[in-house]
This record gives sequence, C-alpha cells and structure tokens, in this order.
Amino acid sequence: MSLTRISFAEMRVLAVGLRMRAPGFGRCGPDSDILAGAERADRLAALVGLWAGGCRNVVDEVLFRDIAARYPELAGRLRSRLRRRNAAAPFAPYSGGTGIGRP
Repeated sequence: MSLTRISFAEMRVLAVGLRMRAPGFGRCGPDSDILAGAERADRLAALVGLWAGGCRNVVDEVLFRDIAARYPELAGRLRSRLRRRNAAAPFAPYSGGTGIGRP
C-alpha cells in the first residue's frame, strides 16, 4: 500500500459514505471521478462546516467517489472493516462512531 497523506476530514468522508452506503463506490474508476483540487477543497470545507453545525451524517456523494477513487485500497479496507463490524453486531444500537451505545 502506498503511503500518501489523507486528511482526517477525507477519512471521515470515506467512513460516513461507506456507513451510509453512498452510491457509486463500486463504480469508482482510477480517473473517472477525480475532482480538481480547488473544487475538492471547497466541497470538503462545506461538508466540514455542515458537520460542525451538527449535521453529522451528511455526505457529499461526488466528494465521496473522488476520495474513494484516489484512495482505493484504503476505501476497500474501511469497507471490509465496516462489514466485519456490522456482521459481528448486526442489532447493536447505532453509536455514530463514538463507541457510545455499543455493548
């Protein structure tokens, strides 16, 4: 796995998008969904602003596909981890990634 830098916000976009089953993950090609740097930064800033305002489960699907296309190995690993976690406790209360409500 190549070690490229990913911001915490980008990691969170991947996690929220995968948890919400955002459409398009399987269709991410290597260059098909890559956004320009300025547009990616604007979308990420808007999304972080929504999260800071209390909208914790909102995700930009285009940004999600962009990040998944740029970090396919990481996106695949996160997807596998979420699937294992959901299979281990399919009826556990939703914790929002905080750990609260987990047995």
